[in-house]
Amino acid sequence: MTITQTANAALRDILAGEKVTIVDITTTPMAFLDSPAAYTVQVTASDFGVAVAWTARFGEIGAVSNLAYPIAPGAPGFGPALADLVTPLVREYQQHSQAAKLADYAQDAPGDVYEARDAIRRIGSC
Repeated sequence: MTITQTANAALRDILAGEKVTIVDITTTPMAFLDSPAAYTVQVTASDFGVAVAWTARFGEIGAVSNLAYPIAPGAPGFGPALADLVTPLVREYQQHSQAAKLADYAQDAPGDVYEARDAIRRIGSC
């Protein structure tokens, strides 16, 4: 297993209960170029570390954090160490994305179709 595959396997276990998208660049090498859904959190592992990002309206990046692996992938204790590093940031970014969603929607006129409009604009930006 490669470093990235090992990290992805650990991330799938760690984030199983979280509302997050794990971008697997080993199966879809250009997956990071896909337009992410608005108000979501993405986690991408590479040979060098993990990137955690949240998106604002229309899939625009709200913030990105690039984290080095706490210990070598595959080493004893890698999963728990990675969980200690990634989980708090994922939860923080989930809060940021939901706060941005509420703030954006509060500015829209009543009756607007938010999700459909955001999806159409996201598709149009591809």
